[in-house]
Amino acid sequence: MSQLEIIELEDQKKRLYEELGALKFNSRKWRKTFKLYISCFETLKLYQRY
Repeated sequence: MSQLEIIELEDQKKRLYEELGALKFNSRKWRKTFKLYISCFETLKLYQRY
């Protein structure tokens, strides 16, 4: 991955967290979606190491 791609990913992640912060975590479905996003980012971090 190029440095630019990593910066873009970080930017997307930041925007995502801002959107998540604006929403309330009262629904179960939402928490599941949130966990899914987190696992996606964890996977991306692993790929960035190689």
